[in-house]
Amino acid sequence: MEFIQDPKNDAHFLLAVVEPMLISDLVSKLESIAIRMAVMNDLPLKAYENA
Repeated sequence: MEFIQDPKNDAHFLLAVVEPMLISDLVSKLESIAIRMAVMNDLPLKAYENA
């Protein structure tokens, strides 16, 4: 997996699967990422205003 730039918005990046893998491996990797993510409620996220 790697981050690629969003073709529609240069300020955004997307996490993409760039090689074949089992769904169970993908789930495991995404769970590992989720455990390390922080919730930042105090930040003004302008990118999501019109979502």
